[in-house]
Amino acid sequence: MKFRIALATIAILLLGCEARNKKRYDAEETCTTELRLNRSKMKALVNEDNTSEDNQTYGQFLICVFRKRGILNESGAINENSFKNFLRLVFTEDFGINEEQKASVANHVFEQCRHGQRDTLGKAAIRLKNCIVRYIKEYESEF
Repeated sequence: MKFRIALATIAILLLGCEARNKKRYDAEETCTTELRLNRSKMKALVNEDNTSEDNQTYGQFLICVFRKRGILNESGAINENSFKNFLRLVFTEDFGINEEQKASVANHVFEQCRHGQRDTLGKAAIRLKNCIVRYIKEYESEF
């Protein structure tokens, strides 16, 4: 059950939600519109931890979303603070863990997911998303 909730949160976070401070996150909607993509198709791929890295359309979508969220900079480097804040939000909403646990989980996932081989930025973005989902599945059983 927690796993489904975690994946739903990822989908919501990646497809638009209101954060605790009620600020509207619309990077996903903006990227879907800007790239003229099918929202349903993008949403379906969010919960997978094995999305094909050859899916160029989805790669461009994730690049756009991660950049708008500040997770990736213009050169494609991962912004550690934004990445960890994103993970803390996911684990707060789904697992209700304390700050120390959230920081530990965010650090672990960051260390595991930041070192992807980069053929292209699109492939790296998909690899990053797959890694995030994989660790959410792993931590779901612990909390």
